[in-house]
Amino acid sequence: MDELQQATLIREERETADGLDFSICASMPQPEPATHISGIVYKDEDNDGIYYTKTDTAISGAIVSAWLDGGVVAIDYADKEGRYLLSVPVGTGYTLKVSLPSTGECYDPRFKRWGVCSTIKAQRDDVKCPVDNQDISVSYRMLNYGPKGFSWELWHRGPILKKRGVVLVHGFRLPGTAKRGRCDEQFTRLDDLLQTKDDQYNVWQFEYASSSQGTPDSVATYASWLGEAVNKISKLTGNDKCSIVAYSMGGIIARQYIADGGKGRVEKLFTLATPNMGTLRFEPFDLKWSDRFIPRAAAELRPDSRTLWDLNTDVASSTVPDFAAIGGYSWGHTDGVIEMGSTSLVESNPDGSVAKKFYFAGVKRSHLNINRIKNKQDEVFQLIRSFLRGGATGIEGLRQDEEPKEHNARFFLIFALKEHPRWRIAYPSVVISKSGRRYRGFRVFSQGARTEDRAYIFAVQMQPDDDGEARIYYSRGRYATVQVHRGQTTIVTKPIGTI
Repeated sequence: MDELQQATLIREERETADGLDFSICASMPQPEPATHISGIVYKDEDNDGIYYTKTDTAISGAIVSAWLDGGVVAIDYADKEGRYLLSVPVGTGYTLKVSLPSTGECYDPRFKRWGVCSTIKAQRDDVKCPVDNQDISVSYRMLNYGPKGFSWELWHRGPILKKRGVVLVHGFRLPGTAKRGRCDEQFTRLDDLLQTKDDQYNVWQFEYASSSQGTPDSVATYASWLGEAVNKISKLTGNDKCSIVAYSMGGIIARQYIADGGKGRVEKLFTLATPNMGTLRFEPFDLKWSDRFIPRAAAELRPDSRTLWDLNTDVASSTVPDFAAIGGYSWGHTDGVIEMGSTSLVESNPDGSVAKKFYFAGVKRSHLNINRIKNKQDEVFQLIRSFLRGGATGIEGLRQDEEPKEHNARFFLIFALKEHPRWRIAYPSVVISKSGRRYRGFRVFSQGARTEDRAYIFAVQMQPDDDGEARIYYSRGRYATVQVHRGQTTIVTKPIGTI
């Protein structure tokens, strides 16, 4: 079987927009070779139009074809260094076309169809012979490798190579903000920047908001879809492990996936403006009515939710050894949406004292642009890149660990009572011993969620200067003594009190 017939077997689709049709190549008469067109197929990382081995990426396995009067007259495959050689008649102007079929079936948003689609594209017109060093820069294409039903989507730009995998997980979306069959690219150019010659990652964007409804399902549902996406990536790349960079609610989904059995599949986890300890962006309501008014996942992001209670009372099961969190402080103590005291994560003891602290740093960015990575000089990109390269140790080499209290952050105290107090008579209250400040009434809130042993979960938003010993009064004359930490949300991991 000659090379032209092999190309026919590899690629049987027809790209009508480009005029590329390999299904008819084998039957076409071939002209006698007289001279050569040679060059390198590459991705132009610095956009200067010139192939430079130190910065640009050579594309091996690319199909390069020479066209004349609407027909293919020569075809070759780029070698491991991206080099190709075409034998053609001398003195004629040719059109050169480049493609690279993907691994497995995927969705092409350009043609709105499923198939074995080309992951790169390039074309050069009026190439006259003889000519050497006809280097061709290709463009990577964004294709979806998720299920045909679009229940979730898995987008990847460029060829699938045997490199380290990174999965990008987006955040909460309101109804009407997601479109089926299109990657919304919340991370702007992060996927492209991490796939350069310097970094050599296979980067995937996991889209769990695949309809106009936004994100109406539970965190557990999205975590199970993330597991399916990681399995699909493993089949495509042959690599069983990946790293995750998650924005906002995406970090909670990633942690839920790890807790549900994905721990062995995730090497590193980086959360970006994730409310790891909860957010008050959604008002209290009875859970039994939640699906009627507010998406279920929104209720699960509150600090008094069962989801966050389970994740944060057993932090070790929902994280990996290499974990780092970044928060924004464009508004001083917050990024405009999520409090800095919630974006950082600690492992707490039963009395609220800190047992383990994970890497945390703040950047002066708002919640809506902290994930918008535009170039390699971006501060957030440098943090992500350092973390992916060296884990927690690598990121500390770039920037020292911080504490939320350095940014005058408000924070939460989260606890559970073994028995529900009588709402009007013995509602719990919290008193800070040092300042005498008291939190009671509507300042101690609950959405009615319960722990596994049926204790009710409560949360209090503390002032930035609250610190030290606190008393939780759960009945007349009865209280539990716990610890609060200036700026750092903590959780009293063992339910307290009885009536």
